Amino acid sequence: MALGDVLSAGVELIDVLDNTALRRWQADPEAFIREVLRDPESGKAFVLNRAERRFLKHAFKRARGGRLKFTEWLFSAPKKSGKTAWAAILVLTVVLVFGGRFA
Repeated sequence: MALGDVLSAGVELIDVLDNTALRRWQADPEAFIREVLRDPESGKAFVLNRAERRFLKHAFKRARGGRLKFTEWLFSAPKKSGKTAWAAILVLTVVLVFGGRFA
């Protein structure tokens, strides 16, 4: 059962998320997007294209001390290619996976 299904069933987020899941998602943010986030129009998991997957690998690199290496990101794509949805996915990933307890 996907996390999104568990949450829609009324289970508290804190009951589902643990440090193991967060560490795994921090190491592989694409897994968080695939396992947790859902397209609100279709209800299906997001399918990232090659450029988005490559962007994730670079954007979420860690510096010494564990902080994210890059503080500013720039992603460019043609019109009507889903940039707004992609930006929302990135914000949710940063806040929920990397933001910490009080994000």
